[in-house]
Amino acid sequence: MKVSIVRPTELGVGDLAAWRDMQKSNGAFDNAFLSPGFSVAVGRVQPSARVAVIEDGNRVAGFFPFEVAGSRVGKAICSPLSDAQAIVHRDGLDWDARDLLKRCRLDVWEFRRLIATQSTGAGRHVSRMRQSPAVSLARGYDDYAADHRSTVKKIRAQRARLEREVGLVRFEPRSSSQRALELLLEWKSAQYRRTGRWDRLSERWVVALLEDLLHNTSDGCVGVLSELHAGDRVAALHFGLGTGSTLSYWFPAYDPAASRFSPGLILLLMLVEAAGASGVRRVDLGVGEEEYKRRLMTEELQVAEGSFERRSAFALARRLRQRVASGS
Repeated sequence: MKVSIVRPTELGVGDLAAWRDMQKSNGAFDNAFLSPGFSVAVGRVQPSARVAVIEDGNRVAGFFPFEVAGSRVGKAICSPLSDAQAIVHRDGLDWDARDLLKRCRLDVWEFRRLIATQSTGAGRHVSRMRQSPAVSLARGYDDYAADHRSTVKKIRAQRARLEREVGLVRFEPRSSSQRALELLLEWKSAQYRRTGRWDRLSERWVVALLEDLLHNTSDGCVGVLSELHAGDRVAALHFGLGTGSTLSYWFPAYDPAASRFSPGLILLLMLVEAAGASGVRRVDLGVGEEEYKRRLMTEELQVAEGSFERRSAFALARRLRQRVASGS
């Protein structure tokens, strides 16, 4: 096995095509966060982004996107934001995590949302498995709505109330409005601060990434900005990523003044309906135990949090320091 390290923006046309083919051939990789387009977009705003191009024999056999987090330490590409992480490879590739790290000149690679099928590569260094609720649309939206009749009825009642008290409800599933994106960022940033969470949108590179993804659709990664209007007001917004068959629910936000109508839930249900009509077979709601996800989900995908580590003095010392810092 041969490994070459490049910046995502340095990948050639043949590399990008091979990556797309690998994604399409394995359902476990059907996620925009695992696409070449996402890694390339991250590479345009994050100088630390890298891709290990894996060759087996005379052909490209896999891609390992990561970020350099320090001397001999890597992390998942776009780690704070990505909802899916993996080594994307051809069927039948026999790879070993420690050997891959060695060839990438890393002792540790940290991940937060590694697809479950690859978690065995981390051995005992998986700190926990997490559930990512999802909506399957394999049987179509009508069957989904029938199976969730009570929840759908309540959300539709809220929509009717919003329409009566504020104005005609209109849903725009695909928008390219820069103003709508800016409003979403404003609302989401305020929500982070209001709830005492780290404001991801205070990072300039995150804003630059979202703008890039909205306006530069390519290589299996489509930025999807959706708008919910009530009368002449914008009530809720969402920015997600799609592959064509899977939509990742990512950055939702709503007007706090309209919160009593649950506009975020109204938008989400209408987004699921529009996704089903466009041929999307799954809406991945992302890791989390929020009540609305439990009510709307049909299945749970598993992802792992932890690290790949080599047997080295550096990795051992780093792990001991982390245990002392955490008090464990």
